[in-house]
Amino acid sequence: MEVRREWGDTPEPERAAYVEAIKCLWEQPSQLDQDKYPGALNRFLDFSVVHIEMTLHIHISALFFTWHRNFIRIFQREMRDKCGYHGSMPYWDWAKWASSPQTSPLFDGGPYSLGSDGVYVDDGPVILGPNNTLPHGTGGGCLKEDSHFANFVSTMGPYNVNIIFQGTGVLPPGMYTNGSITQCLKRDINAAVAQKYTNQSLIDEMMAQSDLGVFQTLMNGAPGTKNIGLHAGGHFTIGKIGSDFFASPQDPAFWVHHANVDRLYTQWQAADPENRQYAISGTSTVLNLPPSENVTLDYTQTWMELDQDRKMEELMDVTKGEFCYRYE
Repeated sequence: MEVRREWGDTPEPERAAYVEAIKCLWEQPSQLDQDKYPGALNRFLDFSVVHIEMTLHIHISALFFTWHRNFIRIFQREMRDKCGYHGSMPYWDWAKWASSPQTSPLFDGGPYSLGSDGVYVDDGPVILGPNNTLPHGTGGGCLKEDSHFANFVSTMGPYNVNIIFQGTGVLPPGMYTNGSITQCLKRDINAAVAQKYTNQSLIDEMMAQSDLGVFQTLMNGAPGTKNIGLHAGGHFTIGKIGSDFFASPQDPAFWVHHANVDRLYTQWQAADPENRQYAISGTSTVLNLPPSENVTLDYTQTWMELDQDRKMEELMDVTKGEFCYRYE
């Protein structure tokens, strides 16, 4: 059984191999239609396309936890099959490093990190909506020249989060028209956001809930309000494209962030498996816009060409089917 460890507790050789596997995926050719998805320059960016295509279903819905659980598994499979990575999937314990994420083993820019913060650029606060901002972090610009992933680029987004409120369930036209325009990978590591929105007290409050609906709300927050939730708190700790509602997988930190989301969900399930292992709450559309039927264990999820379609029931237990791991 695979044992998933916190990034800082993962042996340095395994961390180095993990970073090299992501760089390897960057060099692998895309397997998507380049006319339709010009931003998919390589296999690594294929995952961002799929995330964008599915965003109006896999966020703030009953699909959130299990869709991303399998998304991580697929990414790890690609690292193994295409790039020879045989280590575990590490996770990022947000609260452990909340006081100074920019100097943590994840983002300190060292040889066993996930790269650096961005170069400091004073581009003002993060705008969430009218009269709703987050403070600027310690970066804002491109990753530092000697950092891992400094040669990575962003080819999709940023996107306006208000797309989710249109209520059509369909992405607007033009989502990929900037595919030929590349920007350097930017970060704005944000300790103020980490301390306020990913602290241990908030995690403990969420883990104490017996109702899945309440658990989901505390994880996901309420878009457009000051209640951004733990999940978005992690994304905004990374900042820039890593905080984009649609296109965040373009930052390699996405994967350890979502592994932590999965860790907390897995632990919550394990605390009362009789009532929680196969619990489902909600529908298959973001904020139930447009209204959709409640999801059941027979509901079929898709990851497009990345994987075969799978029923919810296949995704609920990390020790069954395609899954075989636990968190340390």
